[in-house]
Amino acid sequence: MTNKHTDEGPFLTEFEKDLEGVVFREMVTYRYKDGMMIKEKVSRRFKKDGNYHDTTTSTPLPALT
Repeated sequence: MTNKHTDEGPFLTEFEKDLEGVVFREMVTYRYKDGMMIKEKVSRRFKKDGNYHDTTTSTPLPALT
């Protein structure tokens, strides 16, 4: 199954780039869920030995009045 949002374009190209020299990478998504805006962040910290450590956070944002 294809997804027009992730199967082509600059967003996919960025993820397919060579990772040589990259030490940290993150992606932030803002999602409206159950009447509340949520900030979701995933990050990857690359280690010198080729391994990496992933972190995921989900933060509810205050309503704007």
